[in-house]
Amino acid sequence: MKKYKTISAKKMQEIDALAQGKFNIHGDVLMENAGRAVAEEILNNYFSDLCDTNRPTSSCPPSEELKHKQVIIFCGSGNNGGDGLVIARYLLQWGLSVKCFLVDSENYTPLVVKNLKRAFFISLSVKQVSECPKIPKSFLIVDALLGTGSKGSPRGVYKDIIEQINKEKSNVLSVDIPSGLDADSGKPNSPCIKANLTLTLGLVKDGLLKKDAENFVGEIKRLNIGLPEELLKSYLI
Repeated sequence: MKKYKTISAKKMQEIDALAQGKFNIHGDVLMENAGRAVAEEILNNYFSDLCDTNRPTSSCPPSEELKHKQVIIFCGSGNNGGDGLVIARYLLQWGLSVKCFLVDSENYTPLVVKNLKRAFFISLSVKQVSECPKIPKSFLIVDALLGTGSKGSPRGVYKDIIEQINKEKSNVLSVDIPSGLDADSGKPNSPCIKANLTLTLGLVKDGLLKKDAENFVGEIKRLNIGLPEELLKSYLI
């Protein structure tokens, strides 16, 4: 596994805040960058043989084979779920069959609301759920349920969905961190997503490289989401 320098969840939140406050990079831009970066990694990791590799992934021409490779994306009510909606939008535009399940909530973050509206504009299938749905047969499941701010064991519909995902035979990709994993200690709560691949955003969180997390994170890859390099370096000294 590639060696990464890591950071606590709290410091990552500070970086996000500074990027927006000091460098004037809007949170919407960071989320858009994150979602597109994850979508491109999905194409490169799982569908590259079905795309025209002489073109950038954003120009991947739809094909009948690609349309039959269904991707299911589970989104939570926080910004991790917003990332999931952006991912779904790009994958749909690039020709994949995509279905989104969004945990029903009265407290969506503003960026989730904004990206939910964008999803409707392009006729993306988004179903708001208050209980675990029957998961359609799929090639890939994307976990965008809970982010680094989540603490303790997932409850309610989150618990039920995580348990069901872990029973599926599909590939599982987690956005930023597997839902249910403590971002700092790396201790898996009960339940916790068992991912084949974790695409972590900005910088790698401390918990992802802890021994307790080994059976839950799968392969780890850090994605650049447009945070200023000088800002990132100042936190890794």
